[in-house]
Amino acid sequence: MEDKQLIDLFQKTVSAILEEQLQPLKTEMRSIKQEVNGLREEMQESNREINRRLDLLTEEKPGDNNVIMRAIN
Repeated sequence: MEDKQLIDLFQKTVSAILEEQLQPLKTEMRSIKQEVNGLREEMQESNREINRRLDLLTEEKPGDNNVIMRAIN
């Protein structure tokens, strides 16, 4: 075999080994991305709820004793 063929075979072998070793990490990365996306959605929902409650506070008269209770609930 020529040197070029040996180098090519070596590179392909190393690439195949690395790809095989990377598969579990790629799977874990996908799982982490899904978890992060789920947490991001939860955070956005929480922010919407906080903004809704803040809107309630600003819509009511400051003297209204039930304003804070409505915003909390």
